[in-house]
Amino acid sequence: MTKWQRFTREKVDDLEQTILKDIASAPTDKLTWYIGSDSQVKNGSIKYITAVIVLFDGQGGRGYYKETVEKLGYKISIRQKLFQETHMSVETAMWLNPILEDAGYCVEAIHADVSSNPIHASNAVMNECLVYITGAGFTAVGKPDSWAAMEIADRFSK
Repeated sequence: MTKWQRFTREKVDDLEQTILKDIASAPTDKLTWYIGSDSQVKNGSIKYITAVIVLFDGQGGRGYYKETVEKLGYKISIRQKLFQETHMSVETAMWLNPILEDAGYCVEAIHADVSSNPIHASNAVMNECLVYITGAGFTAVGKPDSWAAMEIADRFSK
């Protein structure tokens, strides 16, 4: 089982309860939730990071992430890698959103590590990934505005 951690690297045993406690102790009731994933291939394995970020309106924020490492017995394509990142974000949002809705919130957007610029390899799967996110009922954000994936999740994937 993959364990969640805070951005401080503190282990989280029960993410749902931790999030509910964090909502209750937030410095404001104006909270905005984002999800993003990124990955790195290294030494025959791929490390996926999925990040959940909550911003406190004008007062900072908090975040949580999980790391999933898979051994690769094959060369993974950019299409497979980016679509799996997107799937992990959608899966997390589908689990998290009902919890947030019970507390009066929702996932604001899922950030995908895909680019609208055709010079980048991720552009080849941009439409597929963004349509997958919107098809699941969430707002999709790609580069250059997908900071939850390309900045936050990327930081923990290295």
